[in-house]
Amino acid sequence: MTPRSLLFAVLIGAAMTAAAAQVPQPSPVDPRIRTIVYNPREVVTITGQLGYQMVVAFGDGERIENISIGDGQAWQVTPNRKADLLFLKPIDRLPSTNMTVVTNLRRYNFELISVPATTRRAQTYDIRFMYPNEELAAAAKPVDVPASEAPPPEGWNFAYSYTGAKTNVPARVFDDGKATFFQWVDGGEAPAVFVVGPDGKESLVNTATRGRYFVVEQVAAHFVLRNGTQVTQVFNDAAKPVEPGVGAPRERVEPKRKGGLFGSRQPQ
Repeated sequence: MTPRSLLFAVLIGAAMTAAAAQVPQPSPVDPRIRTIVYNPREVVTITGQLGYQMVVAFGDGERIENISIGDGQAWQVTPNRKADLLFLKPIDRLPSTNMTVVTNLRRYNFELISVPATTRRAQTYDIRFMYPNEELAAAAKPVDVPASEAPPPEGWNFAYSYTGAKTNVPARVFDDGKATFFQWVDGGEAPAVFVVGPDGKESLVNTATRGRYFVVEQVAAHFVLRNGTQVTQVFNDAAKPVEPGVGAPRERVEPKRKGGLFGSRQPQ
């Protein structure tokens, strides 16, 4: 072989390698379950056996939006109701065809080949895509600490006191002017929280859990914590009475009536 012909053969071989499609790899546990690494620059070859169907599973959060197949007479292609799985079944022994699947996140190109049924080891029941590059990139991102987990900023109100059972006393309590945050010791049993209104009556509160905090969606002057027979009163020492605004009406002062020898004079 001349150097020129050798170079030509090398180039042809390289081109064929570059154009080679990916093939799902069998699992060591069960070869009928196969996996494949997603590569948007490569075509995935799927070989189906007549009389058998298979399912293709895409990534978490992916939903199939469009499917286009070259020869719809040779293959039955059906997505599931959630559009995150694709069922494939060869229905005729025809030449290979291609298929494109577009999801909300990615695009996939397939070559579909149908063959007669052979050994079980050569069959494919399940194909699952893997995305190692994206998983590594996600793992490398710094983890943001939720605001509820971070130390409260300066200026928040920590002026709280209590009376009653110490078993209900929170490890921390503060408010930001809009909501009140309770945190109990890890492993401890959190009590039920009630707010005490101006009339002295207790009522349930709207709550939410944010990280380590039990959040009451309001600020109040007085809370009651109950756990069985254990009762604790928690007071907001910085609470101030609501002052009327500039445009608020003034309290009406009734004029005093003058009294006579026999009591108040009645108008005639």
